[in-house]
Amino acid sequence: MRLKLTAVRLSADGDMPLDEEEREMMPHLYRSQDTELGEERQLDQWWEIEVDEETGKLAPELDIEAWVNSYGDSYDGKTLTVHHDMPTHTDPTESYPTSQLAMGGEVEAQKNYDLGTAIYRVSLHISWPKQERKAVSLEQAFDELSQAAAKWSNYDDASYEIRTAIAHGPLVALEYVTYKPSQFPGQFFEDLREEQGLSYIAVQLYYLHEEWHSHSDDYIDAAKAHGEECDDWCTKAWCPSGEKQMYEIE
Repeated sequence: MRLKLTAVRLSADGDMPLDEEEREMMPHLYRSQDTELGEERQLDQWWEIEVDEETGKLAPELDIEAWVNSYGDSYDGKTLTVHHDMPTHTDPTESYPTSQLAMGGEVEAQKNYDLGTAIYRVSLHISWPKQERKAVSLEQAFDELSQAAAKWSNYDDASYEIRTAIAHGPLVALEYVTYKPSQFPGQFFEDLREEQGLSYIAVQLYYLHEEWHSHSDDYIDAAKAHGEECDDWCTKAWCPSGEKQMYEIE
């Protein structure tokens, strides 16, 4: 991803550009209070970060909230859910707003700073540049997939599965076969050699998320008074894990 900061001074006449003194002040204003982070980001200068399934806050060196990979909104292979600051979000007990970020798109995290004499709005631009995918041979795709999937062989078959999709010629990719980690990638490669005219392969690891729930004590007391049972319960859902592997085939 690419990140950039911009800022304006708010006035009754609308957004006003900053003067030189204000621009020099800005990096100190929106810098994180965690002094160990240290780095100061200047206005109007892009920088790049790498994002994976372990990424949380996108710019921890800033006093501006923006993060990904919260529970329930894992990367779906197309878009990332970005949780972020916005000027109207002032109650820390309320959920942060979210925006959907797809490749080639941009979202903004915004925060107002009221210094008494002036109010400044700082915007953190979060961009996901479009990347050109180059077609590779089937053998090259197999080689890269083998490297990416090397760690999956240690995952148990009950809690993980590997979903695949393929396309032929100009056709849209369709779901193919779901494999257990113990079958992958060997069985997948064997199956694909029977497919003619392959033009696209996609592979995504999924994990089985289990979460236990329970009612509050007040609810339990009220329910028991009416003779109702209030046992804990478990929900299960298959969630994508990590980056989807995608290959255009020569």
